[in-house]
Amino acid sequence: MFRKQTLSRPQVGPLAYGGSVTLQRLRKREGQESRLQILMEAGKGKEAEARSLRTKVERQGKLTQKEKEQIAKWATEAERRRKQAWKGWADDQMARGGGKLYRWAQRREAGEQLAGLEAANDERDKTISCRLEAARKAWSSLWEGGKAWSRYGQVDVPPIQGEQVRSVLKKLKSGKAKGPDGWTPRELEALPDKWTDQLARFYNTWEEQGDWPPSIRNAVVALIEKPGAKTEAQSRPIGILS
Repeated sequence: MFRKQTLSRPQVGPLAYGGSVTLQRLRKREGQESRLQILMEAGKGKEAEARSLRTKVERQGKLTQKEKEQIAKWATEAERRRKQAWKGWADDQMARGGGKLYRWAQRREAGEQLAGLEAANDERDKTISCRLEAARKAWSSLWEGGKAWSRYGQVDVPPIQGEQVRSVLKKLKSGKAKGPDGWTPRELEALPDKWTDQLARFYNTWEEQGDWPPSIRNAVVALIEKPGAKTEAQSRPIGILS
C-alpha cells in the first residue's frame, strides 16, 4: 500500500520533522500506529514486525485526540508556510524575467531531455501499478545485488574528520535529490559541528568493520525515460542513496 506524502522531511527550522522533541515523538508514534494498521489490513498482524509495533503501541498508549490535533495543526501550518515560500520563489523568478522556469513553460515542443515513453500500439494496462510491476520484472535482477564484499590486503587510510565531512557538504549542490533518509546537503550542513563529528566517527567505525548499516545500502531507484523508449525495460535506472 502506498500513501501520498504531502510534507517533505526533515527540514531546517521550527517546522522541521524534528523541530521539537515533543513533535518528533508524536510523529514517530503516529507512524508506528499507521504502520501497524497497514499490516493488520494486509493480514500480517501475526508477523514479527506487527508484534513488535503492537508492543510499542500498547506500552506508550495510542495517540489521544488532543495529540492528533496537535500533529494536524503543525502539518497545516507547515504546509501553508511551504506553499508560501514556493510562491515567493516563483514570484521572484518571474520578476527577474522567469529564467529557466519561464523558458520551460513557454517551450513549443519537448526537448530531448524531456523525453517520455512513446505510445505503443497495444492494449496493455498503463496504470501506475502495472508500470511499477513491469519495471520490477525488467530490472529486479540488478537490484538483488551481487557477491558480498570481503576485505583483502591492508590499506592505511587516515580517519575521516568532522571538518572533512563539513567541507564536502559545502561543495555539494543544494538541488540534489533526497535519498531514502530524506536529508538534503543543506540540511546536513546546518547540523551542529558535534553532530557532523559524530557522523565522521560512524563512517570510521563502518570502514573498520567493513560492514555498512542496511539502511545506508537502500536506494530510491528512478527510471529516466529515454527518447524512443516504449517500455520500462528501455528506460535508464538510477539509484539515489542516503
